[in-house]
Amino acid sequence: MKRVLITGHNGKIGNYLHSKLNSNDKYKLITIDKSQLDLRIEKDVENFFEKTSPNIVINLAAVSGNVYFNDKNQIQILEDNFLIDFNILKSCLKFNVKKLLNFSSNTIYPSIRVNDYDYLKEITDFFEAPFKSYALAKVITQELAGLYFENYGVCFQTIILPTIYGFVNSSQSKQDVVEAMLIKFTNAHSSNLDKILIESDSNILREFLHVRDLADWIDVAMEENILDKKIIFSSKDYISLGDLVKLIKEITRYDGRVEWAVNDIKSSSRRKLSNVSVKKLNLIQRVTIEQGLLEIYDMIVNKK
Repeated sequence: MKRVLITGHNGKIGNYLHSKLNSNDKYKLITIDKSQLDLRIEKDVENFFEKTSPNIVINLAAVSGNVYFNDKNQIQILEDNFLIDFNILKSCLKFNVKKLLNFSSNTIYPSIRVNDYDYLKEITDFFEAPFKSYALAKVITQELAGLYFENYGVCFQTIILPTIYGFVNSSQSKQDVVEAMLIKFTNAHSSNLDKILIESDSNILREFLHVRDLADWIDVAMEENILDKKIIFSSKDYISLGDLVKLIKEITRYDGRVEWAVNDIKSSSRRKLSNVSVKKLNLIQRVTIEQGLLEIYDMIVNKK
């Protein structure tokens, strides 16, 4: 039986993954609450690894939120994410962890294309402003894990995620765009509002992957001996926010007007990941965006 440590198990993705893996007899899950272990303290992390001896580590621990939370908490996000990831990487190496799956997101990529780069700019200017601190911390972790992979022969891999959805009951600062919009339109329908204002650009394109598919894919990545430093989970559901809103309007039966107002927080107009890893691992995306939206809507309505 493999001993699997899940950091960040109380987070949205971690909680779902823990529930899925907990029913699998192949794994003995190891978790600890952040009130009992501060992952920012190196010695405490080392002591925990020495005591629990995990074979596999799934690192989902992160300090992040929606675009507004990230924009206003840059220092905390950079400091905490760097310390957490560095301590976990060092302990994985020190205590001979067989496989590390370290998670990041597509927000780590620059907001402009390579052929548009102005090399006289600071490197930090390449990242989207709201996600700059998160991106810097995660890029450093990804590179360090890759160096361990190359120099020490350890299976330390970074998994890059698209926008993950499929949650309800999140605090407002942690809501993803899908949950937030479904709640907004559901409430507008109930209140008979004739207009909804969305502070974004309807032309922004994003990939969406349901957390149920994500959990299945992580299970595959844990077992497969794919020798890649980086694994990219891309999605077939690549749509604009405008088209997402059209689907949500239909599901919530909201027939009022939608107005778009671009806010001061700039975000990349496109984020599309490569599907090479998905093909290599033969991953199957089972939940369509339409199915996923309907499931979340039903959960929102039944919660009221």
